[in-house]
Amino acid sequence: MQATTKVIALFLSFLFFSINTRAKKPSCGAHLLHAIINKKDPSWFSKQTAKRQAAQLNYQNKQGAFMKTTAQVTIPVVYHIVLNQNQINAIGGIAGIQKRIDSQMIVINRDYGRRNADSTTIPSAFKARYANTGIQFCLAHRKPDGTSTSGADIITLPNTTKKIEETNTSGQDLFYDAKFTNGAFNTWDPSQYLNIWVCNASLGNDTNGILGLTVPPYFPNTFGYNPNEVGVILNYRAWGKRSTGFEPYISGCDKGRTLSHELGHYFNLEHIWGDDNGACPGDAGYTDDGINDTPIQGAENYGCPTFPSVSCTASAPNGDMFMNYMDYSDDICLTMFTPGQVAVMQAEVASTGESYSLTQNNNVCYWPASVANTQGTTAIEIVPNPFSHQININYAEQPLAIRVLNTLGAIVFEINTTSIGTNTTLINTTPLTSGIYYLQVQFKEAMQTHKIIKE
Repeated sequence: MQATTKVIALFLSFLFFSINTRAKKPSCGAHLLHAIINKKDPSWFSKQTAKRQAAQLNYQNKQGAFMKTTAQVTIPVVYHIVLNQNQINAIGGIAGIQKRIDSQMIVINRDYGRRNADSTTIPSAFKARYANTGIQFCLAHRKPDGTSTSGADIITLPNTTKKIEETNTSGQDLFYDAKFTNGAFNTWDPSQYLNIWVCNASLGNDTNGILGLTVPPYFPNTFGYNPNEVGVILNYRAWGKRSTGFEPYISGCDKGRTLSHELGHYFNLEHIWGDDNGACPGDAGYTDDGINDTPIQGAENYGCPTFPSVSCTASAPNGDMFMNYMDYSDDICLTMFTPGQVAVMQAEVASTGESYSLTQNNNVCYWPASVANTQGTTAIEIVPNPFSHQININYAEQPLAIRVLNTLGAIVFEINTTSIGTNTTLINTTPLTSGIYYLQVQFKEAMQTHKIIKE
């Protein structure tokens, strides 16, 4: 590990113990990186604020007015599951990992695509600011070497493995064990994949700790970070959406919104209250998040506040936008990004030096040809998609086989050849649980694979 990383690790170790005693509940670790940045370059935050202001002005000039839709880009995602067997068993084993991945991908794509059904709870005062980021996410199905992958890189640790924060005593980077095992990097090329590490990152207990931490793409060039650390760490008890009452989740963190929040940091958003310890305009140390259409806010919110919740008189009468993904409200209350936030994120994905390369590599989301890549010229139609209880597959050439695969590549449903019609086949999907699947249709000379979603 580089000397710079060791210095950062020692600083983080001290910082963690000094902050941990006053944390109100689990939160994201952005404040840790902020402390590092402030030590290296105190002017960085004002530079970033200016950058966000310029992005918003540029976006508004191009759009004429802030729009509800914008150009869409797709980001490939790989999940590195770094847990011991007891933790894997607690979330339901391999099947549980698949459910978490499926539900998490659905949540972030809906949240970032302005398709989350709970947007109906947004107060009318903020409804016009409910925006589509234009960013979508796909699960990687090709490894860096070109071979197939489910999109889940599962690394099973010994059951005796300590929690991440317990490695502090050796002076090791606080988050190093989450990302790298046996002293070797398990990062996939961060210019082609958005790496997400799911690990035992819980610090202290459920009222005191870290839910996730993001190292954004600009960190290596700007602050000397190792490029292989770029990505998101998620606490495994704040990952995906709860499907049963027995799964281990931290209270208020079971709807998949921790990743929606952390991805905001990845695309250069700050916390909506500006990380100024509750200051309002006129108070010493007051700062803002640099976004024009998020209200002035004193401190972070917890739980599920009642509208209006006014923390600074300057934002009266509507008060805090506590339902914004960049606040700390419970998952069930987080429902929106604003056009100003979209402008900043769009500027990041358009930047040739930072996140742009990810938008150019969504080919890694297709299965290799030897597994299930879309091939041939035979047109097929799948309706409806997303679906609930059944789907129809229409085609001109009769298939030899029709299968449904889960996101781990396992066949979960296969049509008997005698049931395949000459022009259309109806599939009863009632036995399938909600999530992402892949429909594989085998013809005589080619095979096609299409993503399907059960609501």
